[in-house]
Amino acid sequence: MADSKPIIAITTGDPAGIGPEIALKSAGNDRVRDACRPLLVGDFRILDFFRDRFDLPVALRSVAGVAEAQFSDGVIDVLDVPNLPLDGFEPGVATADCGRAILEYAARAVELALAGQVAAVVAGPQTQKAIRAAGIDFDGYPGYIAARTGTDPDDVFLMLYNDDLRIVHVTLHVSLRAALDLINRERVLKTLRAADRAVRNLGIERPRLAVSGVNPHAGEDGLFGQEEIDHIAPAIEDAVSEGIDAHGPFGADTMYRPQLRRLCGDGARPGPYPGQSIGVRFHRGLHHRHPGILRHRGPWQRRRHRRQGRRRPGRHDRNPGQDGQCGVVLDSTASISRREYRGIRISALN
Repeated sequence: MADSKPIIAITTGDPAGIGPEIALKSAGNDRVRDACRPLLVGDFRILDFFRDRFDLPVALRSVAGVAEAQFSDGVIDVLDVPNLPLDGFEPGVATADCGRAILEYAARAVELALAGQVAAVVAGPQTQKAIRAAGIDFDGYPGYIAARTGTDPDDVFLMLYNDDLRIVHVTLHVSLRAALDLINRERVLKTLRAADRAVRNLGIERPRLAVSGVNPHAGEDGLFGQEEIDHIAPAIEDAVSEGIDAHGPFGADTMYRPQLRRLCGDGARPGPYPGQSIGVRFHRGLHHRHPGILRHRGPWQRRRHRRQGRRRPGRHDRNPGQDGQCGVVLDSTASISRREYRGIRISALN
């Protein structure tokens, strides 16, 4: 019987960065292989170099196309994109050659998705410095993939997602000053619509969205800014009139207070900070799901805390209220949701 698991293209990101190691270890992971058929997209020579360097117990198979991939046990299929000159290649050094390679891997994977040969694309970590050195205008994967797929960049939103957390940003990869200029009633409403639709597509039947203000204390009735009064609150009202269960705007510093937890549902309890667990970034609004990689707080970070004589975050340091049923912010400081929460937070800032 043919394997019905989806084929997922995993690009290796910056060949001189952590991308090749993450891609290799992910593609060889039993849990990953139980869920899908991973296909690495990158330079076979670079991946083989890192496989030897880290003494990984897997074999690599170079393929020219998806049809050649066998997805056999103990072997990782690599769609070879041999685009990186090896002369002068040095791990940890950002170069223009690496910058060009990053986007060529992504472009090849997107082509496969558009052709229906893979079900989704997972993009490895990129290095802005390397891409900039190559003279390429690049503001992040969402905008790049929007351009590759012919999607209006204003219809693309970034969702940060893991088991505990869903965040949708109103703006992406712009300066703080520019982000404030971009926040208006139409854009916030468009983000709320996209967030509600995306969460429903993820299997949450009745998502609740909590929206934070962009100013301190959500503007304090205009004392600290008018964005909440002029744009955010009207957008929430518009969303509610369309049947979206949206609430706010809330001050970012009170997003997880008991009052909000009662609004969203009882039973909330502390959960981890953002970044303390593995997460995925979904670029919503594109023709294809395109997750990127968030960081994982691992043992090395705990060791770093001990070396610096600092107490690492413990359970009493965690933000309260992450298990309720809502969460959406226009400020990038809080985390959301878990179990009953099943919500999102909208962030206007990067």
